[in-house]
Amino acid sequence: MIITKVKLLLLCALVFLVSCTVVMPCKGQSLRVNRQETPIEKFPQFIKVNFVKVSAYTFYEPLEMHIKDDFIICQNTDTPENGYWFNILNKQGKVVDRKFKKGKGPNEVLKAGSSGFDNNRFWHFDRGLRKFWVVNSVLQDTPNPKSNSIDLMVGRARYYNDSTIITRGGTGTSYKYDLYDFKNKKIIGGYGDLSTLSKLDVFDNGWNPQMEKEYFEGDFKFKPDKTKFVVGYYYFDVIEIYHAKGDLIKAIRGPLRLSPEFRLFATKEYAGFDKHPQTIVAYTYIQCTDKYIYAAFSGNQLHGGSPFHPKKKYVFNWNGDSIAILQLNHPVMSFVIDEKDNTIYSVSDSTGDFIKATFSIE
Repeated sequence: MIITKVKLLLLCALVFLVSCTVVMPCKGQSLRVNRQETPIEKFPQFIKVNFVKVSAYTFYEPLEMHIKDDFIICQNTDTPENGYWFNILNKQGKVVDRKFKKGKGPNEVLKAGSSGFDNNRFWHFDRGLRKFWVVNSVLQDTPNPKSNSIDLMVGRARYYNDSTIITRGGTGTSYKYDLYDFKNKKIIGGYGDLSTLSKLDVFDNGWNPQMEKEYFEGDFKFKPDKTKFVVGYYYFDVIEIYHAKGDLIKAIRGPLRLSPEFRLFATKEYAGFDKHPQTIVAYTYIQCTDKYIYAAFSGNQLHGGSPFHPKKKYVFNWNGDSIAILQLNHPVMSFVIDEKDNTIYSVSDSTGDFIKATFSIE
């Protein structure tokens, strides 16, 4: 595996335009992430998962992983000039195809930000050119694929339907995550109303509401059938599960009840968060199946080791009930679950190999 800049990218705060010059501490007071928070339940199962090497993986490590028709699709964190963003592997780890060349030309992708499936169709978001692509099949060539421009400054977006994506970024709304109609260029709804939450005192002093929104950075996914939505936060140990229409199903807090200490800074040009080196990272990556939510949990300090490559995965059902803890023997960033044969696939942060393991949840 090629060493990447992803750790640095994940640790850097996004910046937003404001017109003030000030530095203020955001003390780690007990911030309520959701007004209906409930403590995390005890997990009834603890399962050791022992990966074995399948093959060497000689590319940048995957930022996202998917499975379709017995093929593993890896969206790499980066790729060389004239390289490809997506590798398609069989279950024996052989690269059988590569898709979406890096570049600014027709049908090229400058910077792959996120990706996934909508039934058989494959979608991905180019955060470099702010384009959203949907192709009929990633396993076959699609002549003249079409894209939609996204009029938002965001780093990640996920497909909801033929006119709507969900995103978190510079939208200026009071939602943590926004539903954006990219055909009509407008926000049509969202998940998690910031106005209902307890406030950090510093945000009452004229800060742009977008700054508060940045507190709730994390990974977010739809259930494959698009009936539910889940988000896991990087700096709060909170999982929120919503109905697709926006109603909260459950907000799960724990096991650490983290409240991070950030420092807000601003110049005449931009503002952002300065995260304390001892900030604890919570949920880092989420993988969803029709049956379960698999949430990678770190518990490591931001500037110590590999906080975004945890070994522990918490498993919940879509009602928010605790199901199991998977304890891996390799640190990994992204992963994918094949529930047909109870197998997890990933790329090891330790060895750079494409790895797999079997497990069983009762």
